[in-house]
Amino acid sequence: EMFMLTKAHYQAMLSYKNGGTSVLPKAPTSEQLAQEFAGLDEFKSVSDQLVYSSGKFKLLFGDDADEELQATIKVVKLPGSVTSDAEIRSAVLGLIDQYFNVQNWDFGETFYFSELSAFIHQELGKAIASVVIVPNKSESMFGDLYQVRAASDELFFSTATVDNVEVVKSLSATNLKQIKGNAISTSSTASSTSSGSSGSSGSGGSGY
Repeated sequence: EMFMLTKAHYQAMLSYKNGGTSVLPKAPTSEQLAQEFAGLDEFKSVSDQLVYSSGKFKLLFGDDADEELQATIKVVKLPGSVTSDAEIRSAVLGLIDQYFNVQNWDFGETFYFSELSAFIHQELGKAIASVVIVPNKSESMFGDLYQVRAASDELFFSTATVDNVEVVKSLSATNLKQIKGNAISTSSTASSTSSGSSGSSGSGGSGY
């Protein structure tokens, strides 16, 4: 079985993300792929059979992602920074899109927020102090999205918008608060901030 991602489907997903269409594009069927790539049959042996399957996208962060994968990226701006909050939000969103460019990923990989955090720090280190990811789902805990696994036929695709990026003055029990059942749990600033050199630790988060 061969998992494939066509350029047309990826471009349709980008158009969807950028507001070109409000309907999530459907992946091509196995029959459509077999017709499109019929030329590959010339390279198989007589006893072999090629089975084409379209790769799937695992949507992250945006409102159209699975509920447990919806999140807010919270950014602490450096004191005295002349960069506006709007500029920071736009820049962070652009870096997220760049990080999840399909050319950077293979099917079935694992996303570690610590790596994304380090990338954002590398590019915006003169404007921001720290960056964390907080799940939007009320039952989720801080840290749940620091590691996300994709299935063997999945690629990551961020549908985050500027509404998923929030600039805060500091990381506190208030803006990191998550509800788990009837209890309220908080994560300390010391355990949640990330440095530009090492990023946040992804080993403690649970994967989806």
